[in-house]
Amino acid sequence: MIFDAYEIDNRIKPNTYIVHTEGGHHMFHHRCSKDKYLNPLYREKIWPYVEDKNRIIWPGLTKKDPYPRLHLSSRIKKRSETGNIKNIFIYMHQLIGGLHKKKSPEDVVNHINGNPVDYRLKNLEYVSLAKNAEGVERKRINYNEIYDTYLARGFKNVYEFR
Repeated sequence: MIFDAYEIDNRIKPNTYIVHTEGGHHMFHHRCSKDKYLNPLYREKIWPYVEDKNRIIWPGLTKKDPYPRLHLSSRIKKRSETGNIKNIFIYMHQLIGGLHKKKSPEDVVNHINGNPVDYRLKNLEYVSLAKNAEGVERKRINYNEIYDTYLARGFKNVYEFR
């Protein structure tokens, strides 16, 4: 199936991005080297993808955020302090999962298999926040480590009193 991204998320500029629910390569296929061993599923041409004027827009990751996301033009042209037009970012699972119907306005997109880089439509569903958080381990905050990290980064003036 093919959609205008604006039909899924009205924050996105209309008639600009085409969303394909299948038929593309996974971002790992594109972003990893050709000789890198990947799970063969990531090399198959079964993945959702987004294109802009016949150019595929590849999602990216950060070390702290395991969810693939896209940077797309906003429908509303907001200017930053530098005068540049701001883009929005949207997670692939939210964009593709947006094709499913919500049961409740509070529902969020969930990865059925728990894999944050598996953004296939069949692996996404809407669930409550509580259901989405089931089985997720939250690391306890160690305030001793946080304090020491701030000191090591040179934020000593934050801890000084005059």
